[in-house]
Amino acid sequence: MPTPSAGASGKPAAKPKAPSTTQAAKTAPRRKAPAAEQGRSLHAASPEERYCYVSQAAYFRALRRGFIEGRELDDWLEAEAEVDALLNVQNAG
Repeated sequence: MPTPSAGASGKPAAKPKAPSTTQAAKTAPRRKAPAAEQGRSLHAASPEERYCYVSQAAYFRALRRGFIEGRELDDWLEAEAEVDALLNVQNAG
């Protein structure tokens, strides 16, 4: 004899599904991202911060090319240009 919760086929009835998290996220109100998350700078970079950014960028450039000697100045100058371009974009927005 089928149980009261069983369907016509004798199998237990499926439980109702809870809304998925993606469905809940679609209906939740969106908050505006802080300026830093939107790619804008909250303040202009100090000379010390810029130096740190450039030194890290130059290091990663050297790392990508295997630290082969003779390109250190090129790494630094390219890193400066990259960092300055990023800082200008952030400060303009």
